[in-house]
Amino acid sequence: MDIALYYQEKGNKEPFILLHGNGQNGSYFKNQIDYFSNRYRVIALDTRGHGRSPRGTKPFTIEQFSCDLYDFMEELEISEAIILGFSDGANTAKLFAS
Repeated sequence: MDIALYYQEKGNKEPFILLHGNGQNGSYFKNQIDYFSNRYRVIALDTRGHGRSPRGTKPFTIEQFSCDLYDFMEELEISEAIILGFSDGANTAKLFAS
């Protein structure tokens, strides 16, 4: 990965990754982070070029966001996770799962 994605994390059980929509960042899920953190390891990341994550030099596409998610999970040694996406985050999650 050419960049390091910024993320917020709370909880320590099964990974639950939250993906925001275009023009937003992981703080979009601030209420969900608190709510689910007693049952999951909630991870809300900032997609490439959003929030505190740098844009980098790779394409700014849903396909790249999906590749970034894969690299992110590999880096954190997450082999399986529940993934919830909103708007473009849902498109990223759908592509990632296919």
